[in-house]
Amino acid sequence: MTREEAVKKLVTAGRLSVAHVEDFYDSIIPKPVVPQFVADWYEEHKDEFYLNLHRVVRDFFEHLNDYYFNENPIDYDFACWYYNTKNAIQILVNMHQFGYEVEEEKRYTVRIRNLDDEETYLNYDRFRETWVFYSREDTDRFRTTHTTKQLEDGCFGWVFDCEGFEVIEVE
Repeated sequence: MTREEAVKKLVTAGRLSVAHVEDFYDSIIPKPVVPQFVADWYEEHKDEFYLNLHRVVRDFFEHLNDYYFNENPIDYDFACWYYNTKNAIQILVNMHQFGYEVEEEKRYTVRIRNLDDEETYLNYDRFRETWVFYSREDTDRFRTTHTTKQLEDGCFGWVFDCEGFEVIEVE
């Protein structure tokens, strides 16, 4: 029974409001929290979920090398997650039955050490789609906090290992 079906049944049988039943349901049946790439895989395959899940289970080990050499990073990340997660099948089924939440990725500011605070923060210019050193202020134009993936995609993954840069995790 899906979440929606359970909510409808409880609303009818218990003569409760939908909001109360949804809150109650969510409090006793927690949604799985998964990385974004797992949510992306699920969204791509949810219409024929059980067929696609069967394919993953059946074909995974036979085509493991295809995942490793595939140019699609979602498939590679998903394959690694599936292989390394003890209860991956249960998590995927729970996502389908109860919904899911995407785990928050850690975000970081990156700053050049030992320089005056002004214009030493690594920013992504959303308008020009380039990286610049600018202020700490996050604006519509400039993003000042970045995920590890964003930094790696921008060829800045090395800042985590460089003593000349200060990388601080932010909320």
